[in-house]
Amino acid sequence: MEKDINEIKVKDNIRKDVGDLTELMDSIREKGILSPILINSKGEIIFGHRRFEAAKKLGLLKIPVEIRDLKDDEIVEAQLVENIQRKDLNIVEEAQALQDYLTKSKKNIEFLSKRLGKSKIYVEKRLKINGLPKEIKEKLIEGKLVFGHALLLARLPEVEATKYMKDIISQDKNVGTARRDLEYSSLSQRLSEACFNKEACKDCKWNGGVQSELFETGKVLNGKCLNPSCFKKKIEEHIKQVKKGFEKVLIKSEDEYSVRTPNGFVDSGYTWSLKENGIDKKYMDKCREEKNPETYLVFVNREGKVTEYFKKPKKSGEKATESKADDNKKGSETWLKARIDSWKNDFLIETSEKLATYNDTFRRVIFWHLAEEYGDGLSLKGRKELFNEKMSSEELSEKIKELGKNIFGTMPEDILEIASKQAGVVYAEHFKMSEEFLQPFTKEQLVSLAKELKMDLAGCVKNGEIKKRIITLWKKGQVPKILS
Repeated sequence: MEKDINEIKVKDNIRKDVGDLTELMDSIREKGILSPILINSKGEIIFGHRRFEAAKKLGLLKIPVEIRDLKDDEIVEAQLVENIQRKDLNIVEEAQALQDYLTKSKKNIEFLSKRLGKSKIYVEKRLKINGLPKEIKEKLIEGKLVFGHALLLARLPEVEATKYMKDIISQDKNVGTARRDLEYSSLSQRLSEACFNKEACKDCKWNGGVQSELFETGKVLNGKCLNPSCFKKKIEEHIKQVKKGFEKVLIKSEDEYSVRTPNGFVDSGYTWSLKENGIDKKYMDKCREEKNPETYLVFVNREGKVTEYFKKPKKSGEKATESKADDNKKGSETWLKARIDSWKNDFLIETSEKLATYNDTFRRVIFWHLAEEYGDGLSLKGRKELFNEKMSSEELSEKIKELGKNIFGTMPEDILEIASKQAGVVYAEHFKMSEEFLQPFTKEQLVSLAKELKMDLAGCVKNGEIKKRIITLWKKGQVPKILS
């Protein structure tokens, strides 16, 4: 039967864009509408939206229709079958249609996949598209991303997915390149190297291994955590707990990755040095149990790696003349000295870098350092290009400044002292009393420091009050003896 085109209504359609109708209009103009448009008794289109729009554009007054009343889920199913088989839908529309069908029909994925003649994985992959941020869906519709990109981005939390999408588009990465780059990106973290308990990570949806079958993005992300925010939070919590256990013997440093070995101590990572200094397992276990800062210090870096430092034990038969109280006092002073040494090194590096004059000689030194930094086989021509063509003057200055700081940071302690003096560092001129400097001092040591600097602490009882008074009363040029 035929029906007046003005009596037909467009209600729901899983298609948001009917696409280019030119070819369809030519066919209708030549042969007419061969397959009737399916409508319900209310005159609403169930499917045939493209044919309807083409007929309107051609100015047809009547079109062939077939009237059939279907339930909501049956309508969605009919539209799905028609459009998927004809590959008319874009991936975003298809994903939403699949979800709508499952919601309205209360059917499961297995039933839907059989009804469509598709695999279960086919349906599951497309359902994942629904979880992508709006911005990524828009890029998919525009054709700036393909389905493989979408599956890769669906492995990441929303914020990280959007960030990586921009990287993919700006650098025009194909799916394979985007997948490989993600493996080495900060957006993926290797679980085997994580310091925290990973039991809960085994079945986590952000575990690359858990996702591998569904997303078909290869095994390169197997064993990777794809939720950097969660990964970082777990590391921070773990480090917090670890540091709490080493509170009495903990070394703090501005360098979150490493710290210089305290004077008189041996880094536990150097087996030959431990052996040479008579530090065996029994002695180390004893130090760990006692947690005495005179013999045992610990540094925890930002990745949770614990580095232990052991003091060389006294020789067999050597008599101890100090009392236990003296031992504790000495241990406290040793700990303070180690932490102040660490602070001092950071201070010297930072101040030296600020004061250093980047003259021709210094630039030559940094030039060499830069060449080494950029790797093996960098020819003289390549080095010249690095300066003359590859970097602007501003970039070069920033690079030299950063590398200047690196050079000071890699110097041995004794050389650092000499280099800092050459750069113009003078404690009396550049030292400033601060909360950071006073942080490792015990109350007794704070009182002693105030006495040394001839400061009145009357009325100060708590550590915080004493620190505040010392900072307030400090005058430029007053340098604590512990720094000399």
